[in-house]
Amino acid sequence: MAIIGIDIGTSGCKVCAFNLSGDIISSASRKYSENRGHGTREIDPDVVREKVFQAISETASACPEPIQAISVTCLGESLVCLDENDHVLCPSMVTGDSRGKEGVEKICKDPGADYIFQTTGLAPSQLYSLPKLIWMRDHTDVLSKTKKIFFYEDYIGYLLTGARRVSYSSAGRSMAVDIHRLKWDEALLASASLTSEYFSTLVPSGTIIGYVKDDIAQNCRLSGRIPVVAGAHDQVCAALGCGFLDVSFAEDCIGTCECLALILPETYPKDTLQKLQMPCMLYPLPDCFFTTLEVTTCGALMNWARDTLFKGTRDLCASKGIDFFKYMDERVAGRHTDVLILPQFGSSGHPDLNYHMSGTICGLSLETTEEDLYLALKEGIVYQLKLAYEYAAPLNLNFEKIVMAGGAANSPVSSRLRADIFQKPVYTLVNKEAGTLGCMILSAVAIGAYPDITSAIHEVVQYSDQVLPNPENFAEHMEKYQRFKTLYKSMHHFPG
Repeated sequence: MAIIGIDIGTSGCKVCAFNLSGDIISSASRKYSENRGHGTREIDPDVVREKVFQAISETASACPEPIQAISVTCLGESLVCLDENDHVLCPSMVTGDSRGKEGVEKICKDPGADYIFQTTGLAPSQLYSLPKLIWMRDHTDVLSKTKKIFFYEDYIGYLLTGARRVSYSSAGRSMAVDIHRLKWDEALLASASLTSEYFSTLVPSGTIIGYVKDDIAQNCRLSGRIPVVAGAHDQVCAALGCGFLDVSFAEDCIGTCECLALILPETYPKDTLQKLQMPCMLYPLPDCFFTTLEVTTCGALMNWARDTLFKGTRDLCASKGIDFFKYMDERVAGRHTDVLILPQFGSSGHPDLNYHMSGTICGLSLETTEEDLYLALKEGIVYQLKLAYEYAAPLNLNFEKIVMAGGAANSPVSSRLRADIFQKPVYTLVNKEAGTLGCMILSAVAIGAYPDITSAIHEVVQYSDQVLPNPENFAEHMEKYQRFKTLYKSMHHFPG
């Protein structure tokens, strides 16, 4: 028996087939390009669709076991608009696209920021889908031609099954779902001149939404009556794949952005959550909500540095078939640097969310090396995450351990920095594909392979390395962290 998990991101997709022990038995991935320019960031839904189905076919063909279920997790907020013939009408705006700014200003006037937060669990932000829809209404004719609006989770589900159902989790990133009554909020949708009829029906994560259509099954080399299971937003599925079960966990998902996920206690000061623009999001455990602290320029910043500051070294690594980040990690292991970097290159993340900011590099000299800059970039990201966590102290988000997922989970330097700066043990996963593993967990429970999510997690989530904090390193980092806070106070409002 095998279960397929599909993870759709900003720059590519990954499809994994798992056995019931959570082992990957076949997989495939595809890359696609994000188009950027003058505040816009977009991906092409037709390209994403093509790449996803290529990866499904490759994974199914190589899988030694029959596929029993499929589930999808996806990037948040990005939408796919279809016309009456199911043709894509426009590219999808992704995280960092600034065109939702004027939409935020409009909905903060009516129905108002307090109403939005109390209803959706989200502080008004151009990050989410609703402000982008308002921009589309005001500046394009797309919505006048639109008959269906999807997130990527239910878009792929619709293509597979013909059914229109989406998880509360993915839909919640629209900033138009009442997370307490579990329904679309018609007043918020009306601000974009829309109704809930444009969107898929809301369902819990782990719900069977339909079965793969015969023609799709044939094209994707699938056989049998295969259920498609409602997945979740990528942060949620990654948390499931990390074994995120209670308040003792902090799940640190490191990709284009870095999100530290923490389960909210039963009681907490909601005004603090709102003030810090930290979300309150549904988690697929009974009566469970979680929040995240975000550094918005994590992987994106490291990729920028690779391609600009370290271009020569990048090209050298490429010529020798060496992974750039692994090579640089080896060069900085055990080193120290006096360089300080404020990592808000374009946007700031918590504790002061702003999508129009500039980064800062301090402490340069004629002796500064590539190693100094690389290590300072990595340190700066963790320092900002720690600063955000300190600002959130009134929420009592106390945790005992950090579980890392995403690309940087393979980096010993990243693990060591988080253990030493937070003074908490850091765990990495045997299965590095936490997002698709989260899909597998939801599907396995949906088809009855496990009685509930907790049982499934205990069976399939395995930890590999444990990195314990070093008190000597902590003392050194705290001295530097105090300087970072001074830098942040002086420079974080410097506009982009």
